[in-house]
Amino acid sequence: MPLILLLDIFICIFLGIIAGIFTGLLPAIHINLVAIILLSAFGSSPFDPTLLAVFICSMAIAHSFLDFIPSLVFGMPSGDTVIAMLPGHKLLKKGRGKEAIFLSACGGLIAYMIFVLFFVFSLYNIIPFVYLFIAGHIAYVLIMCVSIILLLSKNRFASFSCFILAGIYGVACFDSPVSSSYIILPMLSGLFGFSNLVLSISQKAKIPKQKTTLPLLNRFKLIKSSFTGLIAGIVAGFLPGFGSSQSGFLVEKFASKNNSKYFISTLGAINTIDLIMSIMCIYLISRARSGSAIAIEKLVGMIEYSHVVLFIGVGAISAAVSFFLVIKLGDVALKHISRINYTLFNVSMLVFAGSIILYFTGAYGLFICFVGTSLGIYTKLSNVRLSILMGCLIIPVILAGL
Repeated sequence: MPLILLLDIFICIFLGIIAGIFTGLLPAIHINLVAIILLSAFGSSPFDPTLLAVFICSMAIAHSFLDFIPSLVFGMPSGDTVIAMLPGHKLLKKGRGKEAIFLSACGGLIAYMIFVLFFVFSLYNIIPFVYLFIAGHIAYVLIMCVSIILLLSKNRFASFSCFILAGIYGVACFDSPVSSSYIILPMLSGLFGFSNLVLSISQKAKIPKQKTTLPLLNRFKLIKSSFTGLIAGIVAGFLPGFGSSQSGFLVEKFASKNNSKYFISTLGAINTIDLIMSIMCIYLISRARSGSAIAIEKLVGMIEYSHVVLFIGVGAISAAVSFFLVIKLGDVALKHISRINYTLFNVSMLVFAGSIILYFTGAYGLFICFVGTSLGIYTKLSNVRLSILMGCLIIPVILAGL
């Protein structure tokens, strides 16, 4: 490979990581939106499409690491971090926010390293076979898994009621006038972000000073949880209609008993692997599984094995750099949050987040957020785990697949 081209690739990786920082830290700006803008602006330009694809790939991986910070600190989850926000907040309120961020970043990095080996030795042949076998039956698989989850719930009736209400809410939201590009923002912010903020204000919750050191972590549990996230992320990455949020919801019920702390690393792994798999699936099953992957497919056209090797290498560099970035930026955010009046901070975040929702989704989006907040508060007061509200995404997928 010519030295000049190699230098161009590293420049695009660097710029992609910077873009991933902004998309990760700003909940309203998603990588898919940036990817589509790039495709529109440079799709027909003389600019090397492979370099643009490198930029998008790097941005996607960096985003998967950085978007945990606003979910944890500001209570504004994305579709990828909503489940991880719940155990993360438990650690934050114990002064262990740094530990939560470290676990999320570790999960992504460890899973990616294992993924490289998996892809070389097995995924290349396994994924196409599994896809043909299960792709047409995803709705029935989800129904079976959700049924088991609800049967295992402590408060079955309340859990079932909240799950169905969330599903109805989700169907109504996706049929609303709000653009599909932004509908997730008011939905999940209301269900998980605003409901937590309102309850924290009413209970006058306080965030203690955050610890600056990490406790000793069980390496076996960390690797095990990251490996679990790797498998779940691979599944989320290639099955139609089945994303990281749905995968995380199922894994939480089946693999995180008495291990909520390390489950954060599982979610970090799912988010990162889901993104790289969505790109790899262009080559494996001739399907683009995300907005970023669609943009890459349209830019590059036919994906060859050399592109696969390039994207995996780009992802590895981006993951390694993003690991250290998220730790540093997380330290800065946690340092400031422990110095402020948390009730005032929560009120400010409600106003700030509400303004973002109003700007991107209008008054209808604010109404959606209000309904979601009410449902989130009702679920919490019913002594049902907030994760059951992922029915807002699960049920629409089931209905679409039937």
